[in-house]
Amino acid sequence: MNTGDVLISRRFTGHTTEIMLISGAFANHAAIVYRDPDSSAVFVLDCFEDAWGADGRPGVKKTLINEWLQIAEDGGYEVALLPL
Repeated sequence: MNTGDVLISRRFTGHTTEIMLISGAFANHAAIVYRDPDSSAVFVLDCFEDAWGADGRPGVKKTLINEWLQIAEDGGYEVALLPL
């Protein structure tokens, strides 16, 4: 994964499912991959209006890719990688 790659995810629960289906969208969340040039660590940058993720706070988050994927799996999300 490289900087600029996009992670698209969806989960069929709650009001986001209604919005996704009514609008004809295939997903209800998008995030971007960021590779730190100094350490080569891979992060996911995404934003939530509600509490989600390891720290449970809303807003922009920078999460290590392995942690983000684990959170997505635990939450029942389907995830697709769209390379830049």
